[in-house]
Amino acid sequence: MVRSLLLLLLFLMFRPISSFLSHRPPMRRMLSVTRRYLNVNINCVGKPNSVEPYLKEGYAEYEKRLKPTLKLTTNFLKNDAALVKSLEKEKYPESIILLDESGTSHTSISFTSLLYKTLSSGSATVNFYIGAAEGFPASIKQDKRYKKINLGNMTWPHQVVRLLIVEQIYRATEIRKGSGYHKE
Repeated sequence: MVRSLLLLLLFLMFRPISSFLSHRPPMRRMLSVTRRYLNVNINCVGKPNSVEPYLKEGYAEYEKRLKPTLKLTTNFLKNDAALVKSLEKEKYPESIILLDESGTSHTSISFTSLLYKTLSSGSATVNFYIGAAEGFPASIKQDKRYKKINLGNMTWPHQVVRLLIVEQIYRATEIRKGSGYHKE
């Protein structure tokens, strides 16, 4: 008993004063709790085997970096019909973000805000959708329930878009943490 009190006293003596004033939980514990609840799904039309090896490696690297922060899932859909079916199954349409050329452009900071605002609105899940080579069907493009963003005015192959969006998701988590990854 005396020994444990002595160890506690020593611990408190050498602890920085600022740690007593702060009411925020330690970052490590906060991230482990966060990981259980934040989900990001990337849904794209295409085949998983048609990816160039360098894109696979890049995607795998960002998946690995994101593991402590959130759960990232990639779903490949066969065609537009499967995409429409997947969209209709979603319980929370506010959690859907379409990557479409007619969408709004974002900076990394505004994308971070959009991502975490969407994560905090109901389901703690964000569903990104990448359409086929022809884009999304007209019925989906006209649906006002879905947010639409673009990755710039240039045209990108679908597999590159997957890599770009996962990098932006990683960048958003790093901006949120306040790390030095994002330079502005």
